[in-house]
Amino acid sequence: MTTLCTSRFAVVQAGSTLYLPYCRNYSLNRRNASITRAVFALHGADPIAQDYYQNTLDAAQLISSNLADETLIVAPQFIKHSELTEITATVPDNVLLWTGERFEGGLSHSKNASGGGQPFRVSSFTVLDAMLQHVATSGHFPNLRRIVIFGQSGGGSFANLFAASSRFEQTYAEPAGIAVRYIVMNAGSCLYFTDERVKPRTGRPETPFDFDFEVPTDATIDAAIDFCRDFGGTDCGTRFDCRTEYNRYADGLEDLADRSEYHRDNGLTGADLRNQYSTRNVIHLAGSEDRILGNDTRDTGIDPVLVLKGKDRMERAVLYFTHLRRVFSENLIDRIHRLEIVPGVGHGGKAIITSAIGRRYIFEDFEEVTMTTLADYKVLRDTKFTLNAGRQESLDFDLPGNIVRSGNSERPMLSFFSDPSGDARTLRYTVQINGNLVVDYTYTGGVGRQHTEVLSHEHLNPLGRNRVRFRVESGTGSVGFSDVVLWYQRYI
Repeated sequence: MTTLCTSRFAVVQAGSTLYLPYCRNYSLNRRNASITRAVFALHGADPIAQDYYQNTLDAAQLISSNLADETLIVAPQFIKHSELTEITATVPDNVLLWTGERFEGGLSHSKNASGGGQPFRVSSFTVLDAMLQHVATSGHFPNLRRIVIFGQSGGGSFANLFAASSRFEQTYAEPAGIAVRYIVMNAGSCLYFTDERVKPRTGRPETPFDFDFEVPTDATIDAAIDFCRDFGGTDCGTRFDCRTEYNRYADGLEDLADRSEYHRDNGLTGADLRNQYSTRNVIHLAGSEDRILGNDTRDTGIDPVLVLKGKDRMERAVLYFTHLRRVFSENLIDRIHRLEIVPGVGHGGKAIITSAIGRRYIFEDFEEVTMTTLADYKVLRDTKFTLNAGRQESLDFDLPGNIVRSGNSERPMLSFFSDPSGDARTLRYTVQINGNLVVDYTYTGGVGRQHTEVLSHEHLNPLGRNRVRFRVESGTGSVGFSDVVLWYQRYI
């Protein structure tokens, strides 16, 4: 039996509201300045979101007892209508239920839990887009730096297709300076970007990615059908069936608009998906034991369309990564994509999520892998202003939301020139940014001084108003300040 998550995310269309259940450790609707990372965990065929939430929390605690304090964990629950009897609690009629196409961005079910009609249907990708947008832009998590979206099994296929399809990253995450990573774990199927599949061979590959690809021949398709039948498949189809279906969405890019309302409504073409996926930071993880062992084909998927991608999940992961290196630049793929075989792990969420490799990719800092930075500056005051003891001047300013907010080599700096008057004696002045003391200097004579002060990222507020305050604390005479400039790095 499966636990029903108690939190609800509201989805509103045409004046009606339906809800997606999700499990989480912190509220999505309360300010939490401690959060620097958000992790979205996508379940597989069984809607065990509570388990995925707990496994992710366990993985965080294996790294550090404090890591969960700065990590928002969200596990959405996509329950199929046919799975209602597996849920331990009564599912309300205003909860979204799903069809078998939930991992492909398919629409929610037309019926509610009682069998009545729902006021609208919505894509699973649209719902995840909305959840991510809320986390990134609501202002509840002002120090959020990175978002990880991972899934295992069917959830891995979800993460793969979502990475290629969603525009959340460039529309909301990048402008806010939030890096995004997708982790595809033990996926039964991934999206191919051409109509080619691996060419059968007799010998072992000489290098890790030593495979050739071609449009499947009749002989290759027949071999896939025979493989399905040999392992007891009951719906192996015909050569015509396989050739018609093998490259249609969500296995390939054919008939994208006809097969997916999400892609049609958002004007997404196959070229868009190719371009987006090539620039995403995607980690591909496969358990070394997630493969056919003897006559055991459990969880591997033996449909001929899948067999064309590899006989089991581990083989499919290797072949898919080879496909990516073939379709896109090897240098590009090897820079922002990774393939890792996780030793000793079969087909199960807990083992791969809590493995050392899984933990590393979920919780590491990865901004430098995904986002390019550019040095920039903001002139706060170029003209001179003069202060004497007990007087102060404040300069208010805003910053772009995409400034870099981590990394010692990219810390912001404040520069200005101070020019004491001729009669100045033991004159002390201070400078604060948002209440943080950054300069405390006493002038004892001589010429003016050029200040360049390295700041902490925490001194600045990229999502709201900032204030730098100059104050002369004591002494005789006066001091003039000019050429006040804030230097910082921003993502592009």
